[in-house]
Amino acid sequence: MAFADQPKILGLTLAESWRRLRGGVVSAGRERLRLSGASPERLVIAPPDLATADPTVAQEIYSGIFFFAGQYVDTAGQSPFAVEAPTQQWARELHAFGWLCHLEAAGGPLSANNAQALVRDWLALHAKPSKTLAWRADIAAERLIAWLSHSVLIVENADLGFYRAFLKSIGQHIRYLQRAAPEAPAGMPRLVARTALAYASVCVSGQTSTPNSALKRLDVELSHQILPDGGHVSRNATHLPQILAWLLPLRQSFVALGSVPSAEFISAIDRMLMAIRFYRLGDGGFARFNGVSVTPNDLVATVLRYDDIRAELPSEAAYSGYQRMSIGETTVIMDTGMPPPGAVSRSAHAGCLSFEMSSGKSPMIVNCGAPFHPTGETLSAARSTAAHSTATINDTSSCRFKVDGVIGRYLDNRIIGGPQVVQCRREDSDEVRSVIASHDGYARNFGIVHERSLWLYDEGTRVSGRERFLGPNGKPPRNGERDRIALRFHLHPSVSVTTDTDGQLLLWCGTGDCWKFISPQIEPQVEESIFLASAGGLKNTLQIVLLAKASEHPQIEWVLERQSFRGR
Repeated sequence: MAFADQPKILGLTLAESWRRLRGGVVSAGRERLRLSGASPERLVIAPPDLATADPTVAQEIYSGIFFFAGQYVDTAGQSPFAVEAPTQQWARELHAFGWLCHLEAAGGPLSANNAQALVRDWLALHAKPSKTLAWRADIAAERLIAWLSHSVLIVENADLGFYRAFLKSIGQHIRYLQRAAPEAPAGMPRLVARTALAYASVCVSGQTSTPNSALKRLDVELSHQILPDGGHVSRNATHLPQILAWLLPLRQSFVALGSVPSAEFISAIDRMLMAIRFYRLGDGGFARFNGVSVTPNDLVATVLRYDDIRAELPSEAAYSGYQRMSIGETTVIMDTGMPPPGAVSRSAHAGCLSFEMSSGKSPMIVNCGAPFHPTGETLSAARSTAAHSTATINDTSSCRFKVDGVIGRYLDNRIIGGPQVVQCRREDSDEVRSVIASHDGYARNFGIVHERSLWLYDEGTRVSGRERFLGPNGKPPRNGERDRIALRFHLHPSVSVTTDTDGQLLLWCGTGDCWKFISPQIEPQVEESIFLASAGGLKNTLQIVLLAKASEHPQIEWVLERQSFRGR
């Protein structure tokens, strides 16, 4: 643990301790919570579920086969809630009940009977709030949203006893979340808890909390988490379609009941719809920054159907810390932001000044991205600077995540150190888009500031880069063993590499586009890399690496030129 990091670590530890202490009040009150409170009178409305549903998954559920988080489990006639979960993520998806959408899509008495039987099984084993995974605040909130959205399926032709037990559990969920939401972990867990309570205030009759008060609390959380440019405070773009998948049906439900959502609520939706379009490359996928893995394309397409404005995309998301350059068929998106704060940095990456680039519909230069089915080892690798298309100095990441011992487990991989100053400016014209940005993530340990300039011009057929490595007072770094640079350009797995007659690298995209990589000062090396953000598991790919010493090469220039020929 570096001495300079100790004050921040102490502050984060105290904040987390206070949150857990306050959360203990919720735990201490759970016994009373189990017994207190009247059951809801009835359900008023069932909001639509925007998740992509597959009736064939329902067939597997009928057979007792549950596929979550990349793991198949055959329950062999047992309740899925009684079998041992292969992973915590598998158990999380099971208890969140998002899979009800597949039963709803299949329809018919068999789906209704299965939905009722599975809810009945859950009630038999987990009805009382507890400290188990099933009653973690975010999972309980997602379960409540799923139950309310699919309540017609669940209670269709149900006997009176089951109907009453179902309503009783909904009441317990509401009372539990009213206590747990304020102390839920910052970020998505707290937001989904507030969203679930807003759902309940609309869908369930006889609640003491009015729709207006629940929506006001949700508005406050949205104002904290959705930035003015529509990005999420975690800087992870894949949170946006999921949040919209919760908010859009809620908006429809308010309107159906004659209520008018607040200006903050509507504005947050509009800003997020714009932001989703901002983060997409030519293939429609999100650029892989700060925890982005596989883009949920079906969900993105669904939520974008609600975008009635379709305004021109901005060139920057200044509050989120990203820049976008697009001319012709070429798009470049660059990370120019500070690490996100506190608890919402748990999945953030050390990728400052990294960029992604697409040619037409082909992703070309990428970051390795977050693993679709993460493990501790792959998550750690994905977060490192070396997994990003930017410069690494002395094989060290620009952010620090790791704290050993009890404190490390307590802080759960939050960023504890990284860039303190990130500067960025745009110099755009009709013919040229350019970004000049710098960060000081290496200044404390190595006395080096990295500055990257990118230019996109010639109708989108040329991208030029200039990397500068500045020592104190803007002078070149001193010679030594602490100024080794590895400048990486990770390639998408669909990109292959050949050389032309002059020995220059040719990058062939999946659609047949060809780009030449030119590095006048340093001979580029082609090395193996791994693309982590794949639904099918890790994929082997390649990376271009420029190796140098900052004292000898304080400025490195490189060029990507699109070639006029196509095909291979």
